[in-house]
Amino acid sequence: DPERLLGLARLAIVPRGGLAPPGRSWLEEHFPGVQARIVALDAPRLRLSATQVRARVAAGRSIRYLVPDAVIRYIEDHELYRDDQWRKN
Repeated sequence: DPERLLGLARLAIVPRGGLAPPGRSWLEEHFPGVQARIVALDAPRLRLSATQVRARVAAGRSIRYLVPDAVIRYIEDHELYRDDQWRKN
């Protein structure tokens, strides 16, 4: 529910490698009146998606250097994205 999220918080976005950041006109067309709540960050662009991170965790592969250490600890502490959990859903 992106509209609800944008109503609750400011959103920082980093475009993926190979993709241009969304333009102001696109944001206004898709999320009218909330442009000021979205900030595009200038950061290194990686060809990495959350789906790829979850799949690596599920397969028991490392995500070191792909996400911050705090994110790795959170995933491990809460046992997120484990392969056996995916099979239950």
